[in-house]
Amino acid sequence: MSDLLDSALARILAAATADDLEAVRVEVLGRKGVLTQLSKDMGKLAPEERASRGKFINTAKQALEEAWELRKSEFESAALSKRLDAETRERLAPIIKRRAIAWAVAFAEVEEIDRINIYWAGLSAMRRAIAALAPAAEHLLIDGRKLRDVALPQERICSACI
Repeated sequence: MSDLLDSALARILAAATADDLEAVRVEVLGRKGVLTQLSKDMGKLAPEERASRGKFINTAKQALEEAWELRKSEFESAALSKRLDAETRERLAPIIKRRAIAWAVAFAEVEEIDRINIYWAGLSAMRRAIAALAPAAEHLLIDGRKLRDVALPQERICSACI
């Protein structure tokens, strides 16, 4: 079953278009998707197998949903970047930085990505950016997925909608 998770994560990360990404979501996470079918089949399992299958399904679903949200936000950011030319971005960046209470940028090195994969490295970079905020954040506006292990109120914003 871990092969299923690894394969689905790889397909999410490799999606070349938003449509490709949506096709993976439907196939794996949708109402008729693989994880839904695994859940439905749990009744056929022995009671001791149900617990481990249920734990796997919940963990896989959470990881896949977070990976999907990240990849979706990357497509949305790319769409926004295409709408804003470089000159406009450069003109707006200092204005945003002056008006923001706090802002931070963090990134993942190639070695980190190779060690833990792009998905987890992206989450780590988000956490480092949050830790670097001065003053410390009380509420987060995040262009991407929410961080479930960060104990701050969070609001996901859609960069393509800005």
